[in-house]
Formats: sequence, C-alpha cells, structure tokens
Amino acid sequence: MICFGSSRKQYLEPSCDIFNVANMFNKEWATSKLPGKQNIYSLGGFDRATSTYRYNVNVNSGVVVPGGNPWQIQLGLRYGF
Repeated sequence: MICFGSSRKQYLEPSCDIFNVANMFNKEWATSKLPGKQNIYSLGGFDRATSTYRYNVNVNSGVVVPGGNPWQIQLGLRYGF
C-alpha cells in the first residue's frame, strides 16, 4: 500500500491475480481439443464442357488445433480516498 497526502488518507493498492498456475507446467492441461467447424471441401467452379462441378478438398480437415487459455494474469490498481 502506497500512501500520500497529509490531511486525507489516499492510497494506491496494486494487485496481481494468476489463474490456473498449475497449467504453466503443462500447456496441454487446460486447452480445448475440439475440431470446431471445418469444411471438408469447397466448390471450385463449374466445368461447362463436362457439365460437372469442380471441388477443392481441404487436406487439413480433421486436424484438431488446441485452443483456449491455459493460464491468465490479471493486474489491478485500486485508488482509495
């Protein structure tokens, strides 16, 4: 606590909160492993000569990318008077 001023009591109070500290040791503990929305293919166009559609296949479909925040830090400062 840092105090300043003579007639009134005013102060600044810093704070620091760390959430999920144990996840700092292993980054995979708090991540979500859901594939989410993935397109297997996309429309590439229409071939008039053969009257068929062309498709582009997504080669990364089905690959799970970990997401989420394994740990967080929150800093704060409170002013009191």
